[in-house]
Amino acid sequence: MRIISVSVLAFYLLAVAPVQSGPDKTTEFFMNTPASLFDLGIFRLELDLQNKHYRFEGYWPGFKLIYPNIYYDWGNDKIVIEGRRFRATSQDQEKSEELCEKFFRDVRKAALVDPDTGNLVDQLSTSIFTDMFTHEGFSNEPTKNAAKDLDSKFRIVCIVGSDRYQAPLLSNTYLKEK
Repeated sequence: MRIISVSVLAFYLLAVAPVQSGPDKTTEFFMNTPASLFDLGIFRLELDLQNKHYRFEGYWPGFKLIYPNIYYDWGNDKIVIEGRRFRATSQDQEKSEELCEKFFRDVRKAALVDPDTGNLVDQLSTSIFTDMFTHEGFSNEPTKNAAKDLDSKFRIVCIVGSDRYQAPLLSNTYLKEK
């Protein structure tokens, strides 16, 4: 009996292919692809603006009314800060410009851009948003030079119902799209 049991066990150990578990090629690809400072910056910026949406109803009325989303527009080389009023009512549609104007002001204030002048406050060289795209506590000359250009890539977009407005971050104006 013992010889049969050992023989059966040996057969299963030798004849059955070893089972391998773990990530497949698709999962390995994403696990081995590093995140860039750009990816990290988009993530940090979106997290910061969404925190303002949920936490600061009184100070940031534009964030409470409009939900922010961040993405990169490949065709225009812009970082888009999009605010969208979900389930816009007919009253929202009538007040779309007012809602979007509040959103633009709040986004600019959050970036430390004076919404009345469109200039950076306190003689800053870049907005707070640009800081989210750099290593914290470390900066070198290439990073500083690239950061100076990054503020010009931010585009604020506000959508309420069928109305769509857009504006550059470093500005005090906006434009309604047709």
